[in-house]
Amino acid sequence: HWNPSFFSFSKIVNPKQFIVLFHFITPQLKSEIEYATSKHFKEFRAVEYCDKIVDGKYYIITVRVLDDACIFLEVYKSLPVQTPDGLRKFTIGWKILEENRAINDPLKP
Repeated sequence: HWNPSFFSFSKIVNPKQFIVLFHFITPQLKSEIEYATSKHFKEFRAVEYCDKIVDGKYYIITVRVLDDACIFLEVYKSLPVQTPDGLRKFTIGWKILEENRAINDPLKP
C-alpha cells in the first residue's frame, strides 16, 4: 500500500487541465480498458487525480464512465529515454483499482 501523504491530490475543475496532463494517455487508455473489461464507455472523463513522482510518475485517477458511476485507475508513466535515432520514448502501464464506484466516493491511493 502507498502512503497517501506522498501523493498530491487535485480536483479537475477545467477540462483543459486533464488534456494538458494526460492528452497522450487518455485515448489509448480508454480503448485498452474497454477491451480488458469487455465494456463500452459512452463517457471517459477524469474528474480527480492524485500523483506521485517515482522514477516516472504514478497517477491515481477517478474516471467518470456514466452519469453517476466511475472507475479508479492507477497509471504509471516512465521517465523518457532517448533512442539512438534521437526519439524520446516512454512507457505507460495501468490497472483498474476499483470499478462501479459512485462519483462522490473518495479517491484513496
